[in-house]
Amino acid sequence: MEFRRGNLVFLALLLLSLATRVSAANDAKRKDDTDQGSVDQNKYQQRCADGDDSETCKVRVVTVEELSTKNGEDGGKELWLSLLGKVYDVSNGPQYYAPKSGYHIFAGRDGTIPFITGNFTDEECAKHTDELTAAQLYSIDREWANFYAKEEKYPFVGFLCCRFYDEQGQPTEETQRVWERVKSYEKIKAAKAKERKEKRKMMMMATPKTATT
Repeated sequence: MEFRRGNLVFLALLLLSLATRVSAANDAKRKDDTDQGSVDQNKYQQRCADGDDSETCKVRVVTVEELSTKNGEDGGKELWLSLLGKVYDVSNGPQYYAPKSGYHIFAGRDGTIPFITGNFTDEECAKHTDELTAAQLYSIDREWANFYAKEEKYPFVGFLCCRFYDEQGQPTEETQRVWERVKSYEKIKAAKAKERKEKRKMMMMATPKTATT
């Protein structure tokens, strides 16, 4: 009986160990995906940093006025949107972003705040990101922004001037503040996840097993 109880405990710990490894692998994959998204978004800067001074490598800075014309209205076919100052061409998704479509409100503007709050007004768009919680910023930067960064049919156009990026396409103080808050939230999130795993492990070790005959 003691031998069987010992086997059950060993099996439980083995399953927990496997689950932990799978979770860690998934976390690593998500991190790789996020890092790859950042690489895609900054490809122009990287090529220039490598010494390529051709036109194709230069950072494109989009003005608010130019972006506002890419909303599909007045017969235009180009559809652009901006999220945290990163502009994407979503013309390949007219069923979502063209006039009278569900996400048309995002076309031709930076809808960073409304992406989370759902309040689609000019006043909401103008709100500072400090008014959002760290969890909300994480959702924007690590989920929504990463979605557009990885979606091949929505190519990256450039950086929107001048709230989140300056005239040279460099991040502004507000953008750096967002990144800092997101990184801090990630650390807290990871620590809480680790704590939950440890608690489950301790509970499984402490739970008495009923022997069967």
